[in-house]
Amino acid sequence: MSDFLKEMSGREWPELDAYLETMVIMMTCDGSNDPREVEVFTLIGEELQRHHIPSYGPADLRARFEMFKERLETERLGRRLDAIAAALPSRAARMMALYFAMKISTADLRVVPAERDMLHKMRGHFQISDSDYDAVTIAYRSGIRPK
Repeated sequence: MSDFLKEMSGREWPELDAYLETMVIMMTCDGSNDPREVEVFTLIGEELQRHHIPSYGPADLRARFEMFKERLETERLGRRLDAIAAALPSRAARMMALYFAMKISTADLRVVPAERDMLHKMRGHFQISDSDYDAVTIAYRSGIRPK
């Protein structure tokens, strides 16, 4: 491994963590932890790491999952959502986080009211307009990622 990659591997990646935490919030909002949601979280997490300089491996991804769950037990949800929004550098990144939340919400083949409510809370905290929300929803239903 190059010196550059060794140095980078220990860094925090706020944007990557924001995407992961968004998914964990969605996974836990209905009080259950469906294995299909965990599978989607893992697949998206691994794909995200390929697009960033990987700062942690599969075991660390599981540890991050547990860390984010613990945060939800000790911090207010609104505060976490605001912190996530602040860590996402652009409107497009916030739309992508909502897209990932939609993927989690449908992983178990049903969207319960708690998940619908959470999507709307995220939308508000991420300051996603009606038209952007519609674009994310259309992209999700079409199987493409928002731009």
